[in-house]
Amino acid sequence: MAAIASYCRELARNHALAIEFSHHDVPDEVPVEVALCLFRIVQEALRNVVKHGATAEAKVELFTQGETINLYVSDAGAGFDPASKRENGGLGLVSMRERMRLIGGKFSVESAPTRGTRVRIQVPLAGSEATARRLQHAGSVRPHDR
Repeated sequence: MAAIASYCRELARNHALAIEFSHHDVPDEVPVEVALCLFRIVQEALRNVVKHGATAEAKVELFTQGETINLYVSDAGAGFDPASKRENGGLGLVSMRERMRLIGGKFSVESAPTRGTRVRIQVPLAGSEATARRLQHAGSVRPHDR
């Protein structure tokens, strides 16, 4: 949470973007590989807001609901047609989707032209420790990501 908060402050300062970061009920013990994936998704999603969003505001929400860690990154900016991005393959969206696949999470994007965008991430707490161990042993986490 501290790294996400720091990144939000830095990006807001460097790009004149008001970023509201909220979090609640996030466990203290999240496997490092899961935490890293969540951080990298925040980075990519906020870079997309800066690059494509045409907005001055964004929101990052991190919370636990039941047995799931949820991460939402949203803006009220330019938006886009997600169906066309699936066909044309935006690299940032592909990267976020792949990161979630590796840790057994769910990734979705809600967006429409002129209506903003919301990236939704859901990672199950049950089994995230085993998934993180599998990733670590399989070498899926690159050394520079640690």
